[in-house]
Amino acid sequence: MDATFSHGEVFPLIARLIVRAPADDVGFVEHDAIVSALLADAEGNSIVSRASTASSLPDRRSVASNMVAWFSQQITVERSPWAEFFDRERRAGAWAYRPKTAVSPPVAPDIELSAVEGDPRLFFHLRRERDPALVRAKREEAEHANGCLKCEACGFVTKASFPGLGGEVCEVHHRLPLAMVSEVVETRLEDLAVLCANCHRAIHRTHPLMSVEDFLARYFSATDARGAG
Repeated sequence: MDATFSHGEVFPLIARLIVRAPADDVGFVEHDAIVSALLADAEGNSIVSRASTASSLPDRRSVASNMVAWFSQQITVERSPWAEFFDRERRAGAWAYRPKTAVSPPVAPDIELSAVEGDPRLFFHLRRERDPALVRAKREEAEHANGCLKCEACGFVTKASFPGLGGEVCEVHHRLPLAMVSEVVETRLEDLAVLCANCHRAIHRTHPLMSVEDFLARYFSATDARGAG
């Protein structure tokens, strides 16, 4: 496949189009539907048209299909930041996508619900700025300190409440949400907190955003928080 386009230019657009495109009964958008959405989008059409002039592929649809295939390929080789946003399913030799926010309940690491429920362009902008390595480091730090991931507000522990559950319910919370900053900021581990999905969603409904400590003091007694789990 010819590299006749910039990944940084077209991949965010493809991700947004997947979110907006009509899905099937289980929420998936297939490869051909993504290609059609890319061609129908004004920005996408412009990128495809420009790439077509330098491509050896036979037509514009083939060029658009090539772009979507590269989007999938980069996820497959684990070189794409978009992997965490979607569930994937192989269909007829190509990948179909379902936004994780379409799955109920929408549990995902380091999620900003105010952004998830808003403009998809804002959602992807905010999520793109996050560093997955920092999230992993915070999880590892918390597990090392407590022997498990434990909500810093209510004390919830996934393994204690749901033995054998194949997954983690606790998430990593930015004490200062990236939505509230206008420039690049350096985030340290102490700028993050571990919260269960319920507390994470609840704290983002407070205005102005409460600190984890104030949230704990208001809704949970210190004794209950330490003893839970």
